[in-house]
Amino acid sequence: MKQPIRIRGWISTANLINPRKLFTDELPRYYLAIQPEDPIVFDEIQEQVDQTKREAETPYSPTEIIADKIFDGCTVIFQTTIEPRLEGELMDKSYDDELVGKFVQVVGHIHILEAGNAMLSMHIVEPAFNSLDGFDPTA
Repeated sequence: MKQPIRIRGWISTANLINPRKLFTDELPRYYLAIQPEDPIVFDEIQEQVDQTKREAETPYSPTEIIADKIFDGCTVIFQTTIEPRLEGELMDKSYDDELVGKFVQVVGHIHILEAGNAMLSMHIVEPAFNSLDGFDPTA
């Protein structure tokens, strides 16, 4: 059974209301990048990804190492082709740009792809109580 992950942080990039479509692909690509509230999240996620990869290993696992798609600089990346559920005030937004800077909690899972690399999916994006009320990382 997959264990859910929960990460709190500020949205830096979002394609949740208007997802991307790549090339001729018919499936929408929902994308979210957040700056975590606590930098220890990077180490915690990497440990969970490494553990999940070890559990998923088989004698037929690829030997070529392909980079994971979970971090981009100081942001954590979530991607999915299934529309995530937006909660609270996030449901009232009409454009992705309105989500940037919002403090949220993202609930998702770690997925190991066929090539052996990892990605994070998201299922729920909801407003979170902001422990640093008034702090805006985009200002």
